[in-house]
Amino acid sequence: MLARRPASGLPALVEVVQGDLSDPVRLAAQIRGCRTVFHCAALVAAWARDEGEFYQTNLDGLCHIIRACETAGVRTLVYTSSFFALGPAVGAGAGENAPLGGEKLHPYQHSKLLARIAAVKALGAGFPIVILYPGVIYGPGAVTQGNLVARLVSDFLCGRMPGLLGDGRQLWSFAYIDDVVRGHLLAECTSPSGGEYVLGGENVPLREFFSMLAELTRRKAPRLGIPLWIAKVFAGAQMHADRLRGCVPGVTPSSVGMMYLNWACDSGKACRELGYQFRPLRQGLRETLASMGIRASQDILSPRVLT
Repeated sequence: MLARRPASGLPALVEVVQGDLSDPVRLAAQIRGCRTVFHCAALVAAWARDEGEFYQTNLDGLCHIIRACETAGVRTLVYTSSFFALGPAVGAGAGENAPLGGEKLHPYQHSKLLARIAAVKALGAGFPIVILYPGVIYGPGAVTQGNLVARLVSDFLCGRMPGLLGDGRQLWSFAYIDDVVRGHLLAECTSPSGGEYVLGGENVPLREFFSMLAELTRRKAPRLGIPLWIAKVFAGAQMHADRLRGCVPGVTPSSVGMMYLNWACDSGKACRELGYQFRPLRQGLRETLASMGIRASQDILSPRVLT
């Protein structure tokens, strides 16, 4: 595992190599002899002091990894992209055929979009890259800026969720972390020469997400709809207040704006070709709450059966 700052507590069988994405020559030497490289590194944040950091990490970093893999003779590069790179969903959900273009909604989203273009270009030129587009990942894990669902759950449980974003009808594709990891391994085994696959989950309206959460935790679901302009004003004020306090802003007007859009995903190709499967949101929420030490109530409604 390549890491800028090797962490403690990793299994003994994991070899940690100190490095970063900025030097393709050094990267090539470090990955020489590897059959497969999983590129999951990214700058996932609502805000950065220098917007260019998103592009240096998410776009330039990918290009450096591709060059390094070519030099080192790596058989397969498995690249973790993002549902944001596919753009807001139309119809049943965004899929691998989503247009290679779109407007800049946020520097993270835009950097992942440009990285997708670079990855698809490399795939078209014959480079063995498997491009994976996970949905809104959730499950056990630290409450970080990149763990959006954990933050929503935490805010809900602490009473910091005054209302729904808009009318709450926007669809998000909730992909449980274990299912996404399994999808990566399936992609490496099944499609080593390259391809594109969406690793989404159950597409659920945001209103229904909070209804499930309220039902499982015996709390009241938010009902009040918060208009986009009010949310953006609040986010802007919060961002400036965080900066004045010397804190890294966890929200910006543009990051809030993206939460009002549809981010449904179509995982049909991954299910057919890779054998990818994902659990229902209700089951995943139960497991997430259990990891937080919260015992969920018994289901009132029957779980959905995926077909």
